[in-house]
Amino acid sequence: MYKKLFKYAGYQILIYLFVHFFSDRVNKFNTIFICLSVLVSTITQAEVVGVGPGEKYETLSSVASSLNDGDVVEIVPGVYRDCAILRANDLIIRPKGWAELHKRVRFQDVACAEQAIFLVYGNNIWIEGIEFANARVKWGNGAGVKFQGTHLFLQNAYFLNNEMGVLTGPNPDSKVFIDRSRFELNGKEAPRWGHGVYVGRMGSLIVSNSTFIKQKTGHHIKSRALYTEIISNNISDGSDGTASYSIDIPNGGTVRIENNQMQKGPLSDNHTTAICIACEGETNRAKNIILRNNKFINQSRQKVVFLRNLTAIKAQLDNNEFIGNQVVPIERVKVE
Repeated sequence: MYKKLFKYAGYQILIYLFVHFFSDRVNKFNTIFICLSVLVSTITQAEVVGVGPGEKYETLSSVASSLNDGDVVEIVPGVYRDCAILRANDLIIRPKGWAELHKRVRFQDVACAEQAIFLVYGNNIWIEGIEFANARVKWGNGAGVKFQGTHLFLQNAYFLNNEMGVLTGPNPDSKVFIDRSRFELNGKEAPRWGHGVYVGRMGSLIVSNSTFIKQKTGHHIKSRALYTEIISNNISDGSDGTASYSIDIPNGGTVRIENNQMQKGPLSDNHTTAICIACEGETNRAKNIILRNNKFINQSRQKVVFLRNLTAIKAQLDNNEFIGNQVVPIERVKVE
């Protein structure tokens, strides 16, 4: 009984710290949070479930339905043509020997239930050091990770050549955190566009210290969240990427975009706009919209609007740097 109480309390403390402090202190406290995860799993005596060659379970799919709340899943580094449906709560999923960041685990080529490589229904899920590649489904929106639960933490993850990198459903009570991850060559062309990150109407999306490169059509980041924070990322089309917007926030909401480097390439599918807020109609009312200390490089052959703001409030732009062909810092369409 006491073991279960300690386990529950430990995870709730970790979740509280992330939800209430992560967004404003992402760089300062990043290492602390990693240590906390180790501390919590140690104090709560969570069961470690080994997966891979030489372990009890050869594949994640063979054990996924048997995982208990609070388990720590450690996967032997290597390449797996496998996928998993994850329903347990409070999971930590990481490579075995996870502290050595060069040891990575890749899941590729297989999507569960015609949806995703990791199809996640559990709450409070931490995924670290995992690669997701080549997700394809008949609907055209195969995701590396499709998240249907509450609170997702992704760190040091790599999404390569998926139709969708990360995809979530709507859940206003949920928060999605992505840190120190890489999204490369994700997306697909019409009739169904894919995105690097596509978050439904969540409570918040926070993306930090990550790289988005060579997106194929679609957007690098698309967020319908009530609160969106994009901090210290590199978001670039490169010379042959065909992304539409760098950041699309189609329904508005409170927005903070700060300390990012963004580049629109010569083959961009949308030469007119880098960031669009409320371009599909403002259904999320904003407290503020702040774009600060960003560098934007326009390597397309046309004039580009850095921020197209269709919300009812005025955006605050401070100390942004614009390089290259004509860049219009902001274009605002008055909303009656």
